Amino acid sequence: MKPCWLVVALVAGGALTGCGSNETSSQQPHTSPESASTVAAPATLTARQYQPPKQRNQGGRPDVVYDPCTYVNDETIKALGLDPASRERDDFLAEYTIFDCKFKSTVRRVTISSGNITMEQERTRYAGMIENLTVNGREAMIVREPEEVPESCALNMRTDQGIARISTLLTVEGLYQKLDRCDGIVDIAKAVEPTIGKGK
Repeated sequence: MKPCWLVVALVAGGALTGCGSNETSSQQPHTSPESASTVAAPATLTARQYQPPKQRNQGGRPDVVYDPCTYVNDETIKALGLDPASRERDDFLAEYTIFDCKFKSTVRRVTISSGNITMEQERTRYAGMIENLTVNGREAMIVREPEEVPESCALNMRTDQGIARISTLLTVEGLYQKLDRCDGIVDIAKAVEPTIGKGK
């Protein structure tokens, strides 16, 4: 398992692609060509620095299709009080895949992730720390780790390939304002969930 990947500040760095480009993002739909192993879905952002890297999954894990860094547009991020200019990829690529897209605001850091780790694996890993709920009708759970990073919170949603996750970490300003660590996480998930795609 990827260590501490629910913590925005501690996400392990993965392979990055196209980071040298200064190309600005576009909101025009874009369809990636299909490969033999992946059914591509339309991306909302086409700037090269936001494109997902090649996956190298093992053990029969499916390729991750939902890519938050290209599917969640700037308008959605602005509406959540986050800075679109802070958009940054931080993927994990090994025998399984986690696509991470990080954003910032004055009170919290937010990572939107998509991976081919299953909800069942997450339920086992975080047993005793879970609050079950649904987000726009999709199976979900909030994870509150008790001691390791008490200012962090995570919300997992089931997808066809595994999970989509919202991870939040309060900043010094957020702690000063005495925000609860899970404040706003359900609202973020409700705004992000439609970008996964119906039935996916």
